Amino acid sequence: MGRVNVGDTFLLSLAREQQLIIERKTSHDYSVQAPNGQYLEVIQRFPNNQNQYWTGNQSGDFRVNVASVPQGMQIDIKFCAYTGEGAL
Repeated sequence: MGRVNVGDTFLLSLAREQQLIIERKTSHDYSVQAPNGQYLEVIQRFPNNQNQYWTGNQSGDFRVNVASVPQGMQIDIKFCAYTGEGAL
């Protein structure tokens, strides 16, 4: 466990055609970048602060880039990836 700062990056090794769910319980901004450099768009937003992304035909290291962190606050972020259709 450590402090997350603006500009920090999480690398997630994902396969093609996977769903990626990111849950954030604190107010910080982030982006998800595919191995080809393109940024993924949110395909679905859930009321419990979860955003869903689709890896499409990309596989490899996806970057979750932290764009902002509230001053003096710790952030809480969770990742979940799965293949196929599923209910949350």
